[in-house]
Amino acid sequence: IDERKDPEKSTRAALKFLKDLHTWFNDWHLALAAYNRGQRGIGSDLKFSKSVNFNQLVEREALPKETENFVPKFMACVIIGENYQDYGFSLDFEEPLNYDEVVLDEVIDLEVIAKCVGTTEAEIKKLNPALRAWCTPRNYSSFKLKLPPGTKERFIINIAKVKDLTPGRGFIRYKVRKGDILGTIARKYYTTVYAIKRDNKIRNINRIRIGQILIIRPGRKYFHKKSG
Repeated sequence: IDERKDPEKSTRAALKFLKDLHTWFNDWHLALAAYNRGQRGIGSDLKFSKSVNFNQLVEREALPKETENFVPKFMACVIIGENYQDYGFSLDFEEPLNYDEVVLDEVIDLEVIAKCVGTTEAEIKKLNPALRAWCTPRNYSSFKLKLPPGTKERFIINIAKVKDLTPGRGFIRYKVRKGDILGTIARKYYTTVYAIKRDNKIRNINRIRIGQILIIRPGRKYFHKKSG
């Protein structure tokens, strides 16, 4: 799962981060500069240039050009956004995204979810852009899944009838052989190097040894290939 891809969650996280920076610096210009450069970076810039505000940092050439330009650009966007008609802009605002939401405590195949509500897997992924795999997140309790509007009750009824929520949900044990690397193992089982590292607590991908037992959760295509 990559919540940076979720516009709602990533926006809330960004705003919280910016608010925390403002609490720390008690200055919006410094908070914006720190949003771009980092809290520690701006703290060091203030200290070494003996500055107390953003303007002094600029005057004393204490900032990277990117950060120096980021703050006025951000402020300009805010001003134009709040007064766009005064600047000759005409905007067509879209309706807020409408969806139902359910909380899941287990891994479920996205294809199964789609069938339960009468839509496509692509539509489920469109509503949940943070999802990167073929199923809902592993090791993630109480995951909030967005569904097409008006389908929540249908999902609850139909999912209760499904016996196998994830055709590939079972783990398998794989014994590392000579010449194996995580990349080839991941491709063989239609999963990712990241997933194998996470499930086996591997920090260095170059440190797998012959005879080592890896726990792997194969992707759906692996089971389809076997059954075919």
